[in-house]
Amino acid sequence: ETRFQAQDASDRLTVLVHTALRFMTPWGSKCALPESFDPLTDEIPALRFAGLDADGEHPVEIRRTWRMTLPI
Repeated sequence: ETRFQAQDASDRLTVLVHTALRFMTPWGSKCALPESFDPLTDEIPALRFAGLDADGEHPVEIRRTWRMTLPI
């Protein structure tokens, strides 16, 4: 079992993460998150699957994985 120890937020590490995300995000990716987003109360319709057929979720799963980027 691997465990990680939390550390206090660091502005230097935040800048590093945002820079890395900017370099590794595929060109033309669209952010599915609105400018103001509360993960505890808001939903993202583009990333929600409402069908019964598990195979029908594949396009939604692709959007969740490839088209989702963090706002920088």
